[in-house]
Amino acid sequence: MYKSLIMVLVFLSLASAASTGIIAGIVTDTGGIPLVGATVSIEGTPYGTMTTSSGEYVIPSLDPGEYILVARMVGRNTSRVEGVTVEANNTSRIDFTLAIDASGSTVIRVIESRTHILRDVPATAYQLDLSEIRTMTGSRIVDVVASQPGVVQQNGELHVRGGRAGEVDYVLDGVSLRSPMDNRFNFDIPMSAISGATLMTGGLSIEYGNALSGVVDLVGKEGGERFEAMITGRYGDMTSSMIASAEQIFMENRDVDQCRTGLRNVEFSLSGPGLSSIGLEVSGKTSFSFTGQFSTSGEDNLDTRGNWSYNWINDGSGIAKIGYRPSPGTNISVSVLGSYSEHGWNQWAWSNYERLSFVEGHMLLPGSEDFALPAMFSQTTGLLTNLSQLLGEKTSLNVSIASVLHQNWNRIYDENGGFIGEDCDPLFWLTQYFPPALLEDSLGFYYYGLHNNVWHDSKASVSTLNTEVDYNPNPRLRFKAGIQGAYYDLYHYNMYYVSPGNSYLSLWDAYPHSGVAYAQSSYRFSGGVITTLGIRGDYFDANTTVFNSEQGMEADVKAKTHISPRFSFSVPFSERSLFFATYGHYFQIPTMNSLYMSTSYSTGSDRVIAGNPDLDPEVTTLFEVGIRQELDRFTDLGLSFYSKDITGLVSTENHSEGQYYVFSNDDSHGNVIGLETSLSRMPGSNVSGQLYYTLSIAKGRYSSMLERYNYAQYGVVYVSKEDNYLDWDQTHQAGATISLTSFQGQGPEFAGLRLFENSSLSLSWRYGSGMPYSLPPVESELIETNTMRRPFTMQTDLSFSRGFNAGRGRFKLMLAVYNLFNRKNIEHIYDTGLFHNTGDPEGPAGNPRAWSPARHFLMSAVLSW
Repeated sequence: MYKSLIMVLVFLSLASAASTGIIAGIVTDTGGIPLVGATVSIEGTPYGTMTTSSGEYVIPSLDPGEYILVARMVGRNTSRVEGVTVEANNTSRIDFTLAIDASGSTVIRVIESRTHILRDVPATAYQLDLSEIRTMTGSRIVDVVASQPGVVQQNGELHVRGGRAGEVDYVLDGVSLRSPMDNRFNFDIPMSAISGATLMTGGLSIEYGNALSGVVDLVGKEGGERFEAMITGRYGDMTSSMIASAEQIFMENRDVDQCRTGLRNVEFSLSGPGLSSIGLEVSGKTSFSFTGQFSTSGEDNLDTRGNWSYNWINDGSGIAKIGYRPSPGTNISVSVLGSYSEHGWNQWAWSNYERLSFVEGHMLLPGSEDFALPAMFSQTTGLLTNLSQLLGEKTSLNVSIASVLHQNWNRIYDENGGFIGEDCDPLFWLTQYFPPALLEDSLGFYYYGLHNNVWHDSKASVSTLNTEVDYNPNPRLRFKAGIQGAYYDLYHYNMYYVSPGNSYLSLWDAYPHSGVAYAQSSYRFSGGVITTLGIRGDYFDANTTVFNSEQGMEADVKAKTHISPRFSFSVPFSERSLFFATYGHYFQIPTMNSLYMSTSYSTGSDRVIAGNPDLDPEVTTLFEVGIRQELDRFTDLGLSFYSKDITGLVSTENHSEGQYYVFSNDDSHGNVIGLETSLSRMPGSNVSGQLYYTLSIAKGRYSSMLERYNYAQYGVVYVSKEDNYLDWDQTHQAGATISLTSFQGQGPEFAGLRLFENSSLSLSWRYGSGMPYSLPPVESELIETNTMRRPFTMQTDLSFSRGFNAGRGRFKLMLAVYNLFNRKNIEHIYDTGLFHNTGDPEGPAGNPRAWSPARHFLMSAVLSW
């Protein structure tokens, strides 16, 4: 059942303003008096500046990475600081003290300066260290995000700090990779293509919009001064956080299997200097970086417990990035990236389709699932470019133009070649499509016929223009302002067949546009107090009409605007301790599906869902306070409390006594309060890891935008008169990861050999209290939901790696054991009434997807040089 794999690499990505950082500080003599005219430069680059009359300096618009900083002044020591880390959208503060000694010099090594950078950020942000993640047994950024504090995984979706799925944006070099149709993130980024990653779940900087719960900020890798290459191979079964939205309109629910069985994956990367390395003379400096990955899994249609699972996946992705610096103050970057995947439709009701069976006294020969179930395709492509220009020593200008295309489509393969319904217009589905009738038994297993989700097309082209000015007059003050514009070209075509004359066909296109203007100022007072004040104005025009009942005619939808103020401050109360507080408004445009579904053309006998282009933005008001304590150069302790009030969440509204439903967000809201504490020890010593605990209470009127509609399909009117626990409310979370690392020349010696040098042993444990569920309604009107709780979940994973050095090359072997103690956690309840009475979550059909994957193993090998 192997499908041909097509690799698509057509997407140009930029390094926007949010992808650069700053180095700033003050130069003084041994008595603390500022030195005027001292030179501070970055070794090996053209970047540098001189100190002002107050002894301060600023070096702006630096690419993320590690640098060597040098301070000089005639008649004084030269001070050289190694290992200065620059993070995207952050300031690295390095102060110098120069003594009077013309012949002397000082060398300082900064270890894990990321810790010090994040201490100044007045919000909760988790720096995801990628030094080992790039070559670890897991290969997806979403797997790393899913393991962070405050992140809950439920039915294949990630919920951050109590928010709905789809409220987290994934941004690569300043470009969002979510599809606006349903806010899904479908791009499987090769880990070796990422040089830095940060999960921000608290107060977001002003340039981040259209996200309610957080942002995963990714920085793409750039080529360096020398060539580097790496190739990684993976084989086995891998736990994976599948990002699959359960809120698909006129789509049958698929079963979520959190494991890719029989995985075969190859990932590779190559980077280095550009044209000059091959003998071509070019003024300025060029560089390149290329990464890619291919994988396949699930070919035997079995899960980790030996049950049927149509969860096969074939995918590929890649990123190529070219940089050009014609002069010290000018940086041009162009990237190409693309992702393609093909998935099987995993639905337990079809598990007997290939078996000989008898239904109603008739013998049915085995069929082929490959020609009965839809195959799901996903592709992301685009074209982008970026220009970053220094305007003097204190100001940088960043301009970018981008066009990104997100595509998702489902097809059923035709035994005669091609796909069923290929090249047919909507009239074909309504008048000429008569598939074999579905035959099922009393438990709901299908034995004959074709799946109802016979056709689906979704395309979203997003063209953007971004301009930002970043002004840094001194190390104390930073001001940035920008404007953004976006134009959307949207298309949706979906066919859900029920029976002749009773099908749901939706066909629409739309061309909305949006604009943003923002400004933010940060100031560092004496004593280290930092205040940040920003304001953001968003504009969205649905560019369509709706029927106005008062006027009795179509009327233009009014454009939506929203002003988002954001304020934060941080106060150090000791040399290593920091208190911070943040308050802000965060908004998100509802998914384009909820705006435009069935607004152009639709069919269906009853219970049709119509989009509402007049929906207001969803808005979150966040307040957070916390403290950070640096225990040593590797270890940080953090504690924070947050409160989120969410309004404008989308739900459905009943019209014409249930004949049709319209999306609305007048009465749906949520509220989340939580406490997070974490103890983190960064890599760099023999012991590293993380220990965390979160307490969270997430309540709201409706858990999903389709909840009221779904209850109505069973004749139940859901009238929520008060807030209930949301489906993903996991009150208690705890986790611990400890890694023991032995470096070169370390470890016990046997017969002159150190068998465990360059090795690492890591143990990871995660606990979650039971999430809520609802009993089947016994009356036609439902008032309260999620009154019961599942059992808690717990999983332990183990991994071991051993590295070998050979000159400039390095070889590493790794083994991971997922679910070390083979625990069975309940992941889904298929019949809540049966579960409440018997404790069996599998339902009458015995669906094994109710349980978490069994113990499984993954092997990896990495060669780098």
